[in-house]
Amino acid sequence: MIALLAGLVAGLAAFGLGEAVHDYYKPENAATTLNGNAVSMPTIHTMAVAHTRNMAIAYSILGGCLGLCLGLAGGIAGGGTRRGAAAGAAGLVLGILAGRQLPLALAMRYSRYMDAHPEADMLLPMAMHGTYWGVLGLIGGLVFGIGLGRGFLKFALLGLAGALAGTVLCEIAGVFLDPLAETSDPLFASLTPRLIARLGVALGAAAAIGFLGMRGDASGEPIRPHGARA
Repeated sequence: MIALLAGLVAGLAAFGLGEAVHDYYKPENAATTLNGNAVSMPTIHTMAVAHTRNMAIAYSILGGCLGLCLGLAGGIAGGGTRRGAAAGAAGLVLGILAGRQLPLALAMRYSRYMDAHPEADMLLPMAMHGTYWGVLGLIGGLVFGIGLGRGFLKFALLGLAGALAGTVLCEIAGVFLDPLAETSDPLFASLTPRLIARLGVALGAAAAIGFLGMRGDASGEPIRPHGARA
């Protein structure tokens, strides 16, 4: 329940903060020709640059919220307040960095590929979103384990798996709920799919951590808070 609550808070916080700065960057005008006339207007390139920068903001917020909340949740579950605070701080920094750098490194290449291959099916966008969000889930699981004081690798892999499962569900739900949401884009065009994406990734990672990771350790014994008696 602690993990699920942390995921819910992270998803809602990421949605609220992300919407507050949605489309913060506007495409710059560039000299081009239109019907043989020289004009200054946004081009495909400048629109892609602005879109990539907006993605970097949105995903850094999601990564930071997820890392902070799950790191703190791990500390609460493990009975280590200071350890949880340190894990939350580490998750905040790592989540922001990963959420920012991944779009800056990959988004433009993805856009160029999709422009050249408009016939690509939904598996490619799903893989693209899974790359971004899976890494954020992995970081969330890692810092949960740090806050808990054990199982770093296990929780990291569970966070990754849960975020990937949430990605698949939100991609499918986005198509059915809003066919015009442009879910093939790295940053969804409609409000409802963006909310589903944040909650799907955060709750997916948290559910995997809470329901699978906290059932028992490698020896089969229940995981108890740090310092608790058997």
